[in-house]
Amino acid sequence: MNKTLLMDLIEKVRKFREEVDTFISSNKNKTSRQRVKEILGKDPLRSYQSIADQIGISRERVRQIAMALGFPKRNTRIVIKKCLGCGIDFLPRNNGVKYHSSSCFQHVRHLKSMVVLTCEECDIKFLRRACVVRWAETKGYKHVRCSRTCQGKFIGKNHGSRTNLSKSRGKQYITS
Repeated sequence: MNKTLLMDLIEKVRKFREEVDTFISSNKNKTSRQRVKEILGKDPLRSYQSIADQIGISRERVRQIAMALGFPKRNTRIVIKKCLGCGIDFLPRNNGVKYHSSSCFQHVRHLKSMVVLTCEECDIKFLRRACVVRWAETKGYKHVRCSRTCQGKFIGKNHGSRTNLSKSRGKQYITS
C-alpha cells in the first residue's frame, strides 16, 4: 500500500512540474509590461507588491509600468467631472480641467462672445457676435434683423419695392 501512495505522489509531482513548465514557457515570451497589464486588467486593485513577487520584478517597476499603461495612481481618488460645454462625464487629467476636449472649450468660448437678439420683423431669437452689435451701435443703426430676408421685408413694407415702383410707372404710361 505504501508503494501505491508513493507512486500516486510521484505522479502528482510530475503533473505539477509539467504544469509549471508549460506556465513558464507560455510566459517566457511575454514581457514584464504585458504580464503587468494582464494582471491589472483582471484585478486592478491588486497590490503592486504581490504582482512584483509573482513576476519577479520590483514593486517600483510595477508602479512605473502601471502608470505608463494609464492605470490611476493608488493614492489619489478618482473624480468624475461634468463638462461645462456639453455635459458629458469625463475623468480630468488634473484639477483645473473644466471641459472634456479642446473643441468643447472652443465652442463654449465662441458662445460666450455671442449676444442673443430678437428680430423686429419675425420675432425670432438669434445669436450675433457682440463685436458686430457694438459696431452697429457706433454707426447709429437702430433696427435689428435676423437675416437679409427680414431686412428686405422691412424695406418693402416701409419704403416700397422696386417691382411696385416699376409697375406703377408702367401703368401710368399705358393709361395716358
